[in-house]
Amino acid sequence: MALMNRLNARSVATLEAGKSNDGAGLLLYKRKDGGAQWFYHYTLYGLRREMGLGALRDVSLKQACECTNQWRSVASRHHH
Repeated sequence: MALMNRLNARSVATLEAGKSNDGAGLLLYKRKDGGAQWFYHYTLYGLRREMGLGALRDVSLKQACECTNQWRSVASRHHH
């Protein structure tokens, strides 16, 4: 299983622009203007997918992790 929980509240607040991976498909895309967006990357039916989970200002790291875990569970039930 992939390493999970690489990010913490302090590291999220101080990250530079770019992609940061928390593990097991959860990514934070931080823009140069300071905005940031959570994404869940997964594979379903052999196709790589990306699902937006919300802006960092609206969705905390904890919420993003919980959401990712829920969607991972859904995807695993439909993985053939």
